[in-house]
Amino acid sequence: HTPVVIFPYPEFVATFGQAPSCGEFLKDGSAADIADAVQRLLGDTDTWRRKALAAHAAVKDFTWEAYVARFVADLRAAEDRSA
Repeated sequence: HTPVVIFPYPEFVATFGQAPSCGEFLKDGSAADIADAVQRLLGDTDTWRRKALAAHAAVKDFTWEAYVARFVADLRAAEDRSA
């Protein structure tokens, strides 16, 4: 398991929150920013472990089957609205 290091784009924030327990948000996405985030995680084994487990738990329901089911449901809903 691995914690995430990610820029806080709107869809991610909407899904996982403003301060995700599953990793580190980047400030500007520069190489130094990425290195700092990774070093923060690598520098604290307990934080790494906690955020890695949280990341795994956060995405356990994001399977292809679940994605396809949501996609098909959205398509059907759109079709119903246009009918």
